[in-house]
Amino acid sequence: LGVCSIAVAGVQRLVEEHGRQVGDEVVETVARRLSAAVRHRDVVVRLGENEFGLILVGAESAAVVDAVAKRALARITEPIDIGSRRIILPASIGATYDPAGGAVRELIERADGALATAKERGPRQVVHS
Repeated sequence: LGVCSIAVAGVQRLVEEHGRQVGDEVVETVARRLSAAVRHRDVVVRLGENEFGLILVGAESAAVVDAVAKRALARITEPIDIGSRRIILPASIGATYDPAGGAVRELIERADGALATAKERGPRQVVHS
């Protein structure tokens, strides 16, 4: 089982500068891109205004988790065109893997810890725990 915690920076600033509608469109675009980046059996969840999670069901290895996390990061950091605006949002991902499936709560905590490290290192980071 693999778990990824994702933080997308700049969403609040977009809402403040351009309104809730633009913020909602950006979040919806990010969610669609995440859904397209994962495998068919994986789960994408929105955890907060700028936070998402991935549950990688039946991930066969840490390499699979890494590949999905990197694909997700590439997709969500692509430019988003809304009207005449081109928006590029930085994101960070914390990822973890447990071949035994482990307790989901523990895996989420490990992924959150890795996400904190990724944020400290700067945007466009994938960090594993």
